[in-house]
Amino acid sequence: MTPDSRPSNIPSSAPHDYSYLLSSGAAKQWKRIGIQRRAGVIAPLFSIFSKKSAGIGEIPDLVLLADWCRKTGQSLIQLLPIQDTGFDFCPYDAQSSFALDPMYLRLDDLRGVEQGLLTDRIAALRRQFPTGLSRVNYAVKAQKLTLLWDAFQSVSAELQSDDAFKKFRAHEVSWLDDYSLYKVIRYLNHERSWTDWEPALRDREPAALDGVRREHAQTILFHQWMQWQLWEQMRSAKASAARRGVRIIGDLPFLVSRHSADVWANKKYFKLELLAGAPPDYFLQAGQRWGMPPYHWDRIAADGYRYLIDKLRYAQEFYDLYRIDHAIGMFRIWTIRMSEPIENAGRYGAFDPPDEKVWDEHGSKIMEVILANTRMLPCAEDLGVVPVCSDPALKRFGIPGMDIQRWLRTKDGQNRIVRSEEYRTNSIATLSTHDMYPVIRWWRDLPPNERAEFAEYFGLQKSPNSQDISAGPREAAGRALEAVSRSAAIFSIQSLQDWLSLGLPEHEAVLLEPTNVPGSFDPSNWSWVLPFSLEAMLDLPLNQQILDMNRASGRAPSPKTQPESRPVWHA
Repeated sequence: MTPDSRPSNIPSSAPHDYSYLLSSGAAKQWKRIGIQRRAGVIAPLFSIFSKKSAGIGEIPDLVLLADWCRKTGQSLIQLLPIQDTGFDFCPYDAQSSFALDPMYLRLDDLRGVEQGLLTDRIAALRRQFPTGLSRVNYAVKAQKLTLLWDAFQSVSAELQSDDAFKKFRAHEVSWLDDYSLYKVIRYLNHERSWTDWEPALRDREPAALDGVRREHAQTILFHQWMQWQLWEQMRSAKASAARRGVRIIGDLPFLVSRHSADVWANKKYFKLELLAGAPPDYFLQAGQRWGMPPYHWDRIAADGYRYLIDKLRYAQEFYDLYRIDHAIGMFRIWTIRMSEPIENAGRYGAFDPPDEKVWDEHGSKIMEVILANTRMLPCAEDLGVVPVCSDPALKRFGIPGMDIQRWLRTKDGQNRIVRSEEYRTNSIATLSTHDMYPVIRWWRDLPPNERAEFAEYFGLQKSPNSQDISAGPREAAGRALEAVSRSAAIFSIQSLQDWLSLGLPEHEAVLLEPTNVPGSFDPSNWSWVLPFSLEAMLDLPLNQQILDMNRASGRAPSPKTQPESRPVWHA
């Protein structure tokens, strides 16, 4: 590839006007983080690890990831949800919208626990659950909980007089008491959903709940203590990343698991007779049946949106920005009756609210509440069957949506791939989400006609008289990354797999793997792991290529000296 071979539809540099964001609904959030083009990485916490990790990525590992971001000209880390999943391990089906998962705690860094108390046992845990395997071994969580219980027992007598812990409990009373009580009752019921508990506990009869509080006070306190430790470690990681110029994007799903502590404690806020899902579309003709209950927005509004505000207030302790999974649900949500047979998926349902004329007003009110009650900048996952009111509303409020390169087509009937400068300026440009195949697998599996179309877009050469493209997957990945990085979108955030696809042919098999395959229950879902530690990632030769790309696209500080004349991507 020569400097002159860059495709004409990917401008080498182009000014983009983002100033309108400072007069949008999210103006205060934009002023806080700054109006600037940024690059970032999508990194599930369970997918990364350091030399200090015990079996799975841990919260302090985010600091090393921030070091890598700084080295490669990136300033955003986008996480998948890290809420407590119990023992199901799907991050989008958590047991709480608030509580973080204790499996991500670093046992060496527990506040108030005597240094050396668990040293030998932590070392044994690392030997039992070594990092760097092909998949996460989630059995580590149960073992960590055992060690955490013993650590808690060593300090429990002093906790009642620990001012920091008492302050945390008092400040988070709106959710912490219900969550910790829920965890104990769920354990006593062999991890069954609250819908299968005895009626007195299922229906939250005060006498029954008081009985559990008296008999299991120590275990309830244990769950609250773990959340305090998670609060401490996440706030520390956020502060350390900020000192490196890196901001963390949390992932807050719009919907909540039917079987969660949230729903058990706040039943009136949910339409429990209904299931949320997605209507039939081009990709899934039967639609989708997700199972989460839709919100009863009238009741939430009548309580001053307290439930929504409390979630945002807590999340901003850990994140500077946050992704709203299924953000178009703010306008309307596809609902299915509980009585509908499972085999019908989402085929027979209805939108809630049913009147399309109120969707814009409905979603706009929720956005107003969100923006008025958090420092965080919301980012919208606005994919799927998108209502026409969504895009104008997101622009009006200054909320970035998502522009996925391989799906973007013009809306004028030409059906051509959208050029880089045509991306929405208020968007996150990306190649792949956690529910998609990474770029090198996508390229490998493309039908010949689509590969030819993208080859022309990327400026790659076709073999003479053939639709076969001579470019290999790494060159195609480089061109795809270059195109998305140079887009008009204010943010360009790529998965770890896609960034690393610039090189590392020895790890290509690992980089082909998706994080999740939607609609499947394969045990490999939500278990993808980096093939090397974060310490090793800091020394990868391809880090310079990523830095060059982010500098050339104006997403990283320019070098003090003029770069030599060569392509951004190089083999």
